[in-house]
Amino acid sequence: MSAQNCQADFYFWSQNLTVQFIDSSFSSLGNHSFYWDFDDGSSDTIANPSHTYSQSGTYFVSLLIADSNCTDTIWKQVTVSSPCIADYSYQVFDTTGEVGFTNLTTPSNGLTYQWDFGDGSPIDTAKSPIHYFPGPGVYLVQLIAIGNGLTCTHLDTVYVNYCKASFVSQSDTNGVAQFINTSLPNQFSTIFLWKFGDGDSSYTVSPSHNYSASGVYNVKLYMADTISNCLATHYDSLVINISPKCEAGFLYSANKDTISFQNTSTPFTSIFYDFGDGNSSTTENPLHVYGQPGTYIVCQTVTYQGHCSDVYCDTISIVGDCKSGFNFSILGDTVQIQNTATNYNRLVYYFGDGDSSTMENPIHLYQNSGTYTIQQIVYNDSIACSDTTSKTISVTISTSCVAKYIVAIDTTEIGTLYLVNESSNVPSHQYLWDFGDGTTSTNRTPTHQYSENKAYKICLTVSDVSMNCTSTYCDSVGLDSTGNILKSGGFKLKVLNGGFIGVEENTTMSGLKVYPNPTADFIEIEFNSILTNTTYSIIGIDGSLKVEGNLSLIKNRIDLQHLSEGLYFLMINYGNEIVTRKVIKQ
Repeated sequence: MSAQNCQADFYFWSQNLTVQFIDSSFSSLGNHSFYWDFDDGSSDTIANPSHTYSQSGTYFVSLLIADSNCTDTIWKQVTVSSPCIADYSYQVFDTTGEVGFTNLTTPSNGLTYQWDFGDGSPIDTAKSPIHYFPGPGVYLVQLIAIGNGLTCTHLDTVYVNYCKASFVSQSDTNGVAQFINTSLPNQFSTIFLWKFGDGDSSYTVSPSHNYSASGVYNVKLYMADTISNCLATHYDSLVINISPKCEAGFLYSANKDTISFQNTSTPFTSIFYDFGDGNSSTTENPLHVYGQPGTYIVCQTVTYQGHCSDVYCDTISIVGDCKSGFNFSILGDTVQIQNTATNYNRLVYYFGDGDSSTMENPIHLYQNSGTYTIQQIVYNDSIACSDTTSKTISVTISTSCVAKYIVAIDTTEIGTLYLVNESSNVPSHQYLWDFGDGTTSTNRTPTHQYSENKAYKICLTVSDVSMNCTSTYCDSVGLDSTGNILKSGGFKLKVLNGGFIGVEENTTMSGLKVYPNPTADFIEIEFNSILTNTTYSIIGIDGSLKVEGNLSLIKNRIDLQHLSEGLYFLMINYGNEIVTRKVIKQ
């Protein structure tokens, strides 16, 4: 196609070896493509490329543009050159003063060189010369590079068989010394060894060192340089004055409200105690009496000759005298104690009937009516304190209505606790159970399910309108960590009729037969007819449940092989009727 619709063109500028190209072409469509050839084997297809050449020179750069209607190409000459940067390194070969120089100037070609060794010798034009200096010393060596219209210079210090070790130092009152290395030469080839005079050392150029004690220390600096081929040593004395560090502290002993302080701080020239109650002291080992019980923060502040200060604080608890006290409530023959004593670690109650208790809030059952003196004694062994409170109570025990129960552990059903109801049992009696968890029952032998394994205050009240009597018995009952029953999520409470224990057997239920008795393996329980909702329980003489189950047949066999020899009580429960029998296991 004709180039009339296209005209390739570009302009550029360079810096050292890098050239920035800017497209200025024309095409009628205005969406032409680009192809740049940089004449060094590389190319690009963007509109305005930047290109860096690897070496100086003159390059013929072409730009080809094309669209759907035309193509066009243009060539331009581009000259680039690298900057002239003069540099060198050197190595002292031996003690004769022979030094080899390595020329590091860029660019590395197309230049001439002039070396001025600073010792009065003629200019040397070798690229990397070897020069003999007249003797040890410090010389200023200059390299001048000339070529491609450029001139560059490098001037540096050359140490020929010459080292000078030196340093300055400063220290603070904490024993920290900072060393500043002023040795010559101090370059990558120089090795330093410090001896601080206290047994420690360092290879750091300018180290910091911590001294542990005041004193005068002889500090030594050794140096060696592998390029300059030299050794040097510098000695100096360093005076370290470490200010003493204050450390506050005290011990104390208590005798009720009186605290004796024992100072342990060191060193100090002044001391101040703040006792935390508005009082203070500047005595070294003060004795302080607190006016009120409580918790106090005591702080000691010490200073030493204006050099240092320190504060130490401790918490002190002042406990007042122990104080006894209690309240009580009476329910029939049962007294509930509510402890109100304070500041004690142990206590004892004496109930006036020969019994005592060390429980915090005991429940006590009196056997006889009368007037009793309850005495509480509390002790605080840490302050050698005791206190006593006595209160007189009147107890009236009903002889017509008697409320009482005993506890029996179920050995066969984990999670069940039995109460044996030993209250008086008259048809006109009314019973009220308070299970201590907000629920009640009016049955003589109820069953109750608790949700938690813990002790509950269970109260039984027996009343009789016709006999004009009331009796209440309370006790703390529950299952705790001493039994396997804690494995359950709660426990069941069953109340058994305890009236049969220690009394003659009754024959209320018609047609009942229990045999053989005595027995070695089993007993048969036989009725005249099938009785519905009939259960049985076998109780040990200690009140513990051994066996229980349902009686659904006319003739029921109960296995007793697992029981030990002895006397047991068989209780048969049919509706509201209970029949008991003594059973002897041989």
